[in-house]
Parts: sequence; C-alpha cells; structure tokens
Amino acid sequence: MAEHIAAELLTLSDLPLGLFGHSMGASVAYEVAVRLENAPGVRLAFLGVSARKAPQELKPRGIDCQNDDELISLLEELGGPDADAMKNRQLRELIMPGIRADFTACESYHPAHPPVVNVPITFYRGSVDRATDADDIKYWADLTKGNSVERVLPGGHFYLLEHEQLIMLDVARRIYTNL
Repeated sequence: MAEHIAAELLTLSDLPLGLFGHSMGASVAYEVAVRLENAPGVRLAFLGVSARKAPQELKPRGIDCQNDDELISLLEELGGPDADAMKNRQLRELIMPGIRADFTACESYHPAHPPVVNVPITFYRGSVDRATDADDIKYWADLTKGNSVERVLPGGHFYLLEHEQLIMLDVARRIYTNL
C-alpha cells in the first residue's frame, strides 16, 4: 500500500507534502515517509501519526481476522463509527471485507527495526484512548531526526471525529512552519 501511495505522491513533488494517518493509517503514513525520504525533489514537511503505537512497539494481538464477531467486538471496544452499521446485515456485508483487510494488515505489521526519517513527527492521541498512552511519543521520537511533538485531545480512539477542524488547522500550521 505504501509503495503505491508514495508513487502517486511523487507526481506532486513540486509541492510541500504532509502526511497524516490515523490508527492503521499512521503506520501507512510512516511507511510512505520512509519511501519518500530520499526521493528527488520531494519536500516532506510533516508526518502526523494518530492513535497508533510506533512500529517498533507493535506486537501481534492474536486477533482472528476472519471472525467477524470478534472484529465487531473490537470495533465496539474502540468506539468505532462503524459499530452501529454492523447491526444492519446488508451494510455489514459491505463493510466487513475492508475491516477484515485492515485488521489483517495491522496483525501482520510489526517491524523490529524501522528506519529513522528526517521529517518532524507529531503524535496525536485521544486522552482516554486505551490503544495508546503518554509513553508512545518517545518511541515515535526515536524514529525521526527532526522534532517530535505530542498533541493530546479529549476523547478515545476516534477522538479526531470530534476535533476534525482543530486537527486540520494544526496539520496545516505544522506543514507551513516546517517548510
């Protein structure tokens, strides 16, 4: 996935780039940054990672990614926005293939020695997110030669749904500041 995204972003190399990923997307954004690190003409100004442990801290959780009931239970624990949609059989059938794929990707991604990047990293998390904690910033900081900052906002794993505008403004400000 990261290879394809990085290839597409190379067509925008005349613009400053910022990457932001939430939960599994944080791992994807980081991997895209790794791939763009030495690409000619790319100006990567920002890497925002949200609600996800740093790659070197990820461990398989033993989730049965083909067990829909287990996955739905995990979504409910996280407070996922798709949890209510799961009550509708037709929506569930449409949504579950993507959810299975996401959980499978998360279960299989746990690099022991991820590379360090030059881009500054901002780690965002919800104040009551059980998937992350205050120690996680130090592990993300280990993956950058640039600055690392933590932003904690009220809420759980999906805190960003309540703070979308604030996060977008913060990301834009950090991209502009890091040019």
